[in-house]
Amino acid sequence: MRILLVDLPPLIIPGVRDQLGSRHEMIMLDGVTLDRDACAAHAEVDLVIHAVQDHDDPATMIDTATRGTWNLLTTTSARRYLQLSTLRLLDDYDPGWAVDEAWAPRPDDDPVRLSAQLAELASREISRTTMINVKVLRLDRVLAAADFDRSPTGPDWLHVDDAVGYTVRAAECLIEEPDRPGWTVLHAVRGPGRFRTRGDLGFRPAHPGDPTPAGPAPQPPAEPGPVRVPAAGRPVIFGAGGPLGASAAEQLAAVPGLTATLTDVRPLAELAARAPQSPGAPLPAPARPPHSERLVDVTDQDQVLQAATGADCLINCTVIRHDVDAAFRVNVLGAYAIMKAAVEHGIRRVVQTGPAQVLLADPIGYASDRAVRPDTPARAGSAIYFLSKLLGSEICRIFAERYGIATPVLLFETLIAPTATDGWTSPFMISWPDAGRAIRAAATVPELPEPCPVLHVRAPSPHGRYRADGLAEVLGWQPEDSLDHRWARP
Repeated sequence: MRILLVDLPPLIIPGVRDQLGSRHEMIMLDGVTLDRDACAAHAEVDLVIHAVQDHDDPATMIDTATRGTWNLLTTTSARRYLQLSTLRLLDDYDPGWAVDEAWAPRPDDDPVRLSAQLAELASREISRTTMINVKVLRLDRVLAAADFDRSPTGPDWLHVDDAVGYTVRAAECLIEEPDRPGWTVLHAVRGPGRFRTRGDLGFRPAHPGDPTPAGPAPQPPAEPGPVRVPAAGRPVIFGAGGPLGASAAEQLAAVPGLTATLTDVRPLAELAARAPQSPGAPLPAPARPPHSERLVDVTDQDQVLQAATGADCLINCTVIRHDVDAAFRVNVLGAYAIMKAAVEHGIRRVVQTGPAQVLLADPIGYASDRAVRPDTPARAGSAIYFLSKLLGSEICRIFAERYGIATPVLLFETLIAPTATDGWTSPFMISWPDAGRAIRAAATVPELPEPCPVLHVRAPSPHGRYRADGLAEVLGWQPEDSLDHRWARP
């Protein structure tokens, strides 16, 4: 069997290579996961063992965790994938709890934990729509033998030999299992400490830890509560040159006393000279005083930080749909840059936009279900547009809950002119003006029930497939343009 080792921690490389190399062909790959062609050059492999590479630049680490994972899982022929992750995703739980694989990760904006969460989310979604069997092995803090032997031993330490043993055994389990898709999380632990495992890989650590004494009764984690924030008065719209951004700019310009900054990577006049994205889609208009415009590449953190100076609300309407590299950079790193700017400037409100994440067909998604709510778990699959936007929204959620930033996530699908009669009739339609009004409502509502509510933005419709109650319940707004004519008999 051909095994591709990608960006493994240096401490465990010799042991993994030696133990698996005696029975399998080993290929090493380091630091090239962002190069799709370099990944494709090793396409003919049976198993990939991959860890997110540490990097001094957080954005690069996030990029390798998301785009790098997508590249690996979509360019190789491997139907078995072992992802090395970290138990640091669970550190936020009270040490008195016995935390196993069934517990939800609680990451924060630390680059290592954030990247690990995004890498796990990416592999999970990709496994839904491919024939890949994924195992995620969360390791404790791996120490070299000399460091581990120091006294006293830390409760979260894992001897390098045991880390190697867990990795090799998890790989062997993937090799032994039938060729079937799936996504499983396993914890590599020394013994009965705060982290436990439900699974049994058939490996027992040679350096087990002593049971930690029980402390006081553990406290449940704090859940995010309501967020109150003043209505936007100085918003910055990123992606104002697109039709959604143009509609949002038009609606916000009608708010008395509001001064908006419109940004895009190209001048708005240049973008306005192009043909509409679709029939009836709005084109941007030049900013007129008191509003202003400036050129901003949302993937450039310095440009985003400068554009956000003096703002009280950041609105993310940027999007790339089909180009792999650009989609991950704009949809993921752009969201990261915007949330970083919000924290840096003390901005309390961000509006995130994206595609509806509940549209995939059965058995993966909810296309045959009824009354699908906005808080239904997302099902992005491996589609670049949906996955990259989901990852960007996950970044928004983590920052919003960590810093108490009001960050509603507005999800759209088909946007049309209010009176349009041609084209496909989607169960998730909204008019372009109402899309802009929804963003205006999200930018001005005084209170949210939680930091990062997810909202379906669609017109009322008779089919009962998708719910959009949150528009009224959370934003205090409902669509104004009826699209009933799209459902009525001629």
